[in-house]
Amino acid sequence: MDYKADWYIPDQLVYSLASGDMTGDEIISFIHMVDGLIEKSDYPSVHVITDYSRVQQTIPLVELVKVITQYKVNPRAGWVITVGERDSFFKMLSNIGRQFVKVRQRSFDTLEEALIF
Repeated sequence: MDYKADWYIPDQLVYSLASGDMTGDEIISFIHMVDGLIEKSDYPSVHVITDYSRVQQTIPLVELVKVITQYKVNPRAGWVITVGERDSFFKMLSNIGRQFVKVRQRSFDTLEEALIF
C-alpha cells in the first residue's frame, strides 16, 4: 500500500491518501504518520480525511481486528472522515472498528461531500 498524509488546512485538517493493496502493518504505519501530524499542531483538535478511493484490495478481517486492537486513539483527533471506500464489507467493518475504539467518524463517497460536512 502506498500512502501519504499532509495538511489540507494547516494545523486543522489532515488529508491522507491510501492506494494499492492494504496490509495491517502498513495501516498501522499510516495511522502513526497521521498521528505525527496531529501532534505537531497547536490546535486542541485536528480533523482527518482519509481517501481510500485508490485502494485496490482491502485487508482480511483477521488483520483488521489486529489493527483495531493495537490502535490507541489520539486524544486530539477530531472527526475522522473516510472517503471512497468501495468495498461495502470493509466499509461496514471499519465503521464498526472505529466505533469500538470510540473515534468520531463519518464516511462519504467523495471528497467534496466530506469537505461540506
